[in-house]
Amino acid sequence: MALQYKASEHYDAAPQIFPEIKGDKLSSLECRTFRKFITLYSTGMHIVDLGCGTGRVSRYLSYILQPSLCIALESSIKELILTRELGSGAAKNFHIRGDVLHLPLKRIKYCVCHGVIHHTPDPDLAIKEIASAIVSGGFIYLTVYSKSRYSFLYAFLRYLEN
Repeated sequence: MALQYKASEHYDAAPQIFPEIKGDKLSSLECRTFRKFITLYSTGMHIVDLGCGTGRVSRYLSYILQPSLCIALESSIKELILTRELGSGAAKNFHIRGDVLHLPLKRIKYCVCHGVIHHTPDPDLAIKEIASAIVSGGFIYLTVYSKSRYSFLYAFLRYLEN
């Protein structure tokens, strides 16, 4: 089994169920940076949620932005099934099993990767893979919640500048 799917085993055993979006402020996302990210959305852009878990962020963004398409990528089969069952509120939803080390998506314009890359065996590779999928002028909201990994966020920003 690929190293990336070790985290999948954990989430297959204990999927992270979150409350419904209405009234849920997603406190970890309700910050100035995320509010700025939301203002960058333009009508017609697809929302991509990399490492979507049970789709909490996808549902939140779909509720606020009303996209025509929401693409949710997750390595845990059980969480992906829950994401599919809960939907996102977008006109169309695609649910893909995959991981950020081997993205099956290219040409991403508007993307969230919230609390994912530090679960991978190779955060540097994850950053490069994500950066290669973002189109010029595209937007990504990338977060980590392991303090030891903040240097990787800096590396990601630097990589995009080159």
